[in-house]
Amino acid sequence: SLSWPPLNVNENLPAIGSIFPVPAAEDINVRMNENVKGEVNYNVMSMDGRRVINGQFNGKTGAIHIATLQDGIYLLEVITSDGQRDSKYFVKQ
Repeated sequence: SLSWPPLNVNENLPAIGSIFPVPAAEDINVRMNENVKGEVNYNVMSMDGRRVINGQFNGKTGAIHIATLQDGIYLLEVITSDGQRDSKYFVKQ
């Protein structure tokens, strides 16, 4: 039997709403979109593909401490509790 509405209705919506401030020096604040529920796991990746920070936060917003990172461009990857993945670049300066 088919369930309605379809379970994957939010599949194509981005999980990450915004990252601020840009550029950032001490912390980035991550605001998740309305479709995201529960805890969010994250990885901060350097441009050479190394994972430099990882962790998790709960709810619609999270703060990630980036003061120890070298200046440059990084990729924030998130994985939501229902398995949705999204990523966005940010600048550490």
